[in-house]
Amino acid sequence: MDAHLFDASDESEPGRLRPPFDARILKYSSTLIASLVLAGLLVAIAVGAEIGIAYEFGEIAKIFLAKLPTTSVTGRIVTIAIASGFLAMSMATSSLLARVEARKVKVNLRRSIVAKLADVAVQMPPKATDYEEIEQIQRSKLLALSTLGSDQVGLYVSDYLPSMIQAVVVPGLIFAYVALRDLTSFLIEISTFLAIPPLMIIFGRVAERRSQTKWRSMLRLSQQFGEFVGAMMTFKGLRAERRAEKLIDSASTALLRDTMSTLYLAFISGAVLEIISTVAIALVAVVMGVRLTHGSLDIAVSITVLILAPRPYMAIRGAAALFHTNVDAAVALDDAPMASTLMSSSAVAPWQGQSIEVEGVVTKYQRYEGSISFSLERGDLQFIVGKSGLGKTSLLRAFVGLERVESGRVLIDGRETGPLDSKNFAKIFSFLPQRAPRISGSVMDNIDMGEFGRQLAQDRFSNEKLKSVLYTASLVEDDGSEIFDLGAPMDDLGMAISAGQMRRVALARALLNGGPILVLDEPTANLDSDLAELVIDRLRLFAKDKILIIVTHDESLIREGDNVLRIGDKSPREKIFDEDGRKSDLGSPLTFNSDEGCVG
Repeated sequence: MDAHLFDASDESEPGRLRPPFDARILKYSSTLIASLVLAGLLVAIAVGAEIGIAYEFGEIAKIFLAKLPTTSVTGRIVTIAIASGFLAMSMATSSLLARVEARKVKVNLRRSIVAKLADVAVQMPPKATDYEEIEQIQRSKLLALSTLGSDQVGLYVSDYLPSMIQAVVVPGLIFAYVALRDLTSFLIEISTFLAIPPLMIIFGRVAERRSQTKWRSMLRLSQQFGEFVGAMMTFKGLRAERRAEKLIDSASTALLRDTMSTLYLAFISGAVLEIISTVAIALVAVVMGVRLTHGSLDIAVSITVLILAPRPYMAIRGAAALFHTNVDAAVALDDAPMASTLMSSSAVAPWQGQSIEVEGVVTKYQRYEGSISFSLERGDLQFIVGKSGLGKTSLLRAFVGLERVESGRVLIDGRETGPLDSKNFAKIFSFLPQRAPRISGSVMDNIDMGEFGRQLAQDRFSNEKLKSVLYTASLVEDDGSEIFDLGAPMDDLGMAISAGQMRRVALARALLNGGPILVLDEPTANLDSDLAELVIDRLRLFAKDKILIIVTHDESLIREGDNVLRIGDKSPREKIFDEDGRKSDLGSPLTFNSDEGCVG
């Protein structure tokens, strides 16, 4: 796979300095601005407390050094204690606000990633190599964003933004106070302080390029690792494990190199700022010492200013140390999906799934001529049969809202569905895809997906709904005993059970969802004829009060009087994909036989 595909969606210009605040973060939290304003007020209170503490220490030092009456020392110590309490509470509250907002941003970001992953799956055209590669890249980006990327975005909100607030508020208030107390010290500090922004801009431009490179290396590693894990059995069969290992090692080495390069830059920039602040404070101290010797400076003022002198540099160093978090988060947000697509919800009443009407539906990837129309109500069963590759799966995906139709419409309870959101999808449809996903865990974990908790398998069987589902999928006998061990561990490749067993597990999972419209793509695939008939008979009984739509190649399962939709009975036209992924038609067109379209 060409590396340039990874760079195709990089919207940022290399070397462009990222702004201190990335407005894109507001898409994931509507209260972030208010929290930042409140955090700024809390930081101002904290700075006021610090100034008060420094002032009181200066006055106490003056009392003892000038041998003045000590009657006020106790009161000043109490004032320092109270100011310290305000300082601690202000900073703690500010930190808590930041972490709450960070959690909200991460949760909303990850939710939008899930929605985007589903959208990527919907948009992938079949048998288009370029599109498959791009889809894999998009998935790798989203998966990387859901882990390390979202963590970086969370650190941006919880650590970097508060440090930037301090970098603005603390120097401003401290310098304003110092200027009022001692103009000479203020001029020395501000002259050295103004040298910091140009240096930060220079380091920031370099950090931007380094972070872009590191992010691409991480995406490449994520992409290759995911592919090799999925194809590990193939590599093992070809005895090519070492080649896969070398490629992963190469990608890991590249990521390590780019990460260390970023860390070196962070170390150098931190050292430079440390040197500047040390020199500035030393200059202030030396000049103060000379002025104190000549008696031109009050001892209380000098101690107060010296205590406060490091604070602006500490604030700016803290922000500079976290600047790479800003860059990493901004690079991650370049690939972040819109949160609004996830957070929108339908304001209309939910569908009940009493009926489904398919009116003149033409799908994008169908390989037969004509449209599909039928109408079903609760208790109806619809078989869809046809040769492989005609577009039956694409048709089912259009029914359940996972694929847009080219023309026509699908109506549930008389209302057009369009692409459904996940909440409505789960309420309306129980969908069995042709390729059912698997998760690491036991067989039962793959069936109930944690809906009944993580109890032992025998405890789960107490649920009547689960019993009915397991029986329908022929996973238990009439007496409820397991046909095979449902508590057995199964990895995410499903290697612990056979293909036929996995198909029945996937069927049970779909039925357990409980939607009133069952849309099943090859529910009896990989089953022998006797078991296939048994499963279909049990499905008929299970769905007596539901709508059941089944795609199958096995016409022996169809009984007299069943609704049957046969597509592409004659000679389907051939379709291929151009280089840009668009369809091109070859061969003679096929006229859809309406007499064989919908029977019954």
